[in-house]
Amino acid sequence: MEHLSIAKGFFKHHMPTPLKGYVNWEALARIDRSNTDAVLKKLHRDMIYKITLEEGKNIIIAAEHQSKEDLMMPIRYLRYDADILEAV
Repeated sequence: MEHLSIAKGFFKHHMPTPLKGYVNWEALARIDRSNTDAVLKKLHRDMIYKITLEEGKNIIIAAEHQSKEDLMMPIRYLRYDADILEAV
């Protein structure tokens, strides 16, 4: 997923069909996947991309790999997403 061509194919396959027609796929770009939270703890996402829609609005897409079950994953995702929105 670090290569744009692979990420583009993945997102094109998994993105909801009604949204696909509005995406400017040439504007797909990776963004920094680490940031520091309020208590100076480093947080890392596996992959974060920004896609620009034709209207000039952006969508942030994050892909995360979890190798084993973790009941706190939904909470972790919410925290990651909040930190990404705060940093962008």
